[in-house]
Amino acid sequence: MVEVLLASLREAERLGQSARAIELRAEILALRLGGLSSAELPSHLSKGDCALLFNQARDLRALGRFPEALEVLDEAQRYAGLLGDLHQEQLLGLHAVHCCLEGLSESAALLTEAGRRLTMLGIEVPGNPAAARAAVEALGTPRSGPRNRTALRLEGFYALGRYQAATGALGEADRTFSRALSEPGVRQVESVRGDEILVWLHEVRLDRGDFAGCDALRQVQRDEPENPLTVPMGATAQLKWQVLGAMLLRLRTRLTEAEQVLAL
Repeated sequence: MVEVLLASLREAERLGQSARAIELRAEILALRLGGLSSAELPSHLSKGDCALLFNQARDLRALGRFPEALEVLDEAQRYAGLLGDLHQEQLLGLHAVHCCLEGLSESAALLTEAGRRLTMLGIEVPGNPAAARAAVEALGTPRSGPRNRTALRLEGFYALGRYQAATGALGEADRTFSRALSEPGVRQVESVRGDEILVWLHEVRLDRGDFAGCDALRQVQRDEPENPLTVPMGATAQLKWQVLGAMLLRLRTRLTEAEQVLAL
């Protein structure tokens, strides 16, 4: 029965049927783990269960169902802890922070919750920002491996920077996003998009009125392909980058040029 449901899940995911995929994952997990006692659960768990829950939370977040997504991420974190996978536990915790920040338009209380979850990961906010960045650098375990540790740190800097920006600490957000982009191997990590972090950094500098800082980012991205701060851009990030460029021109009252950029 589980194999049949897994085949249906793969098809639903292939077709982008998020609502159907959510239903199927719930059925699969109920069949696999439903009814087990807390003592029985650890011996039946697998990393695949954590992956199912992670994907479940991803689809719920995309549909704007943030409270449900948080519950799923909490369950996934608990499972990772039972499996003794600290790396996965921390990664899921960081995604829970992102989930809180994505839901701010629905509930301002989620900002406090995001800070609480960062602190639970050892990234204390709103304390010493330099200490918080140091805590991000310490994420992971020797078993994580260099590539996975880089990805985990990037996710940590990304979550911390977004939290700092949301609380109005734009200078600290600038430093955190800049630190993320200086991480060795940032361009080789697929799970955390460097282009998203770059766009956030540009937006933070724009909000701060740091036009020179925006110019510097754009020049590096345009003219210095070998610079570590240059990252490949996907279509969504490229569109946001274009809009930010137009906003920069508008703020400099170069309105005609801004309209030309948006018309491209």
